[in-house]
Amino acid sequence: MSPAPITTTCVDILSDPAFNNPIALKSRMSDPLNSILVPRVEPPPPPAPKQEFAFDSMEDALAAFRQGEFVVVMDDESRENEGDLIIAADAITTEKMAWFIKVTR
Repeated sequence: MSPAPITTTCVDILSDPAFNNPIALKSRMSDPLNSILVPRVEPPPPPAPKQEFAFDSMEDALAAFRQGEFVVVMDDESRENEGDLIIAADAITTEKMAWFIKVTR
């Protein structure tokens, strides 16, 4: 079984002003001595827009706590500015305790 062929585009490197832009490749085989085979490279996708951080409401935090989820309780910025990971004692399982130990070392 032979390997799959590489898709290439022939670019005239002497007269193509768009050569510096690897996406704007031009097929041209008029003079093979002035051309080079270049693999076509697709541009990376644009980065996802950044979302601003926002704290959840107290109602959402209490609902998550009642449902047995971990909740991070933050200190005031003027104090230590750190968080404590809490969960209701009746909601803890072996798997949740293992996760808690693993991520809080």
